Amino acid sequence: MHRIPHLVAWDIACPRRLARVGRAAKGWKTAGQLSVAECLVTPAERQALATELAGLVAPAEDRLHLFRLDPRQPPLLFGVARSQGTRPFLVT
Repeated sequence: MHRIPHLVAWDIACPRRLARVGRAAKGWKTAGQLSVAECLVTPAERQALATELAGLVAPAEDRLHLFRLDPRQPPLLFGVARSQGTRPFLVT
């Protein structure tokens, strides 16, 4: 099964929950910044990722978004951004 790119973005109110979400996302991400992660996941992995992250947030205070990206869409790069060039190597 092929992996589909997803973008995970979060805004967490509590520093402790923020750290937990950041650590959890780090295990899935192939690229990203502090509160945004790009993940290459299968549909089953997407469900596991969503379940894991949903259990870490407080819905009344936090925001977490999981977007499926279209792999056919070429990235728009600005500034000093560079394309990865090759697909990242993943060990599962």
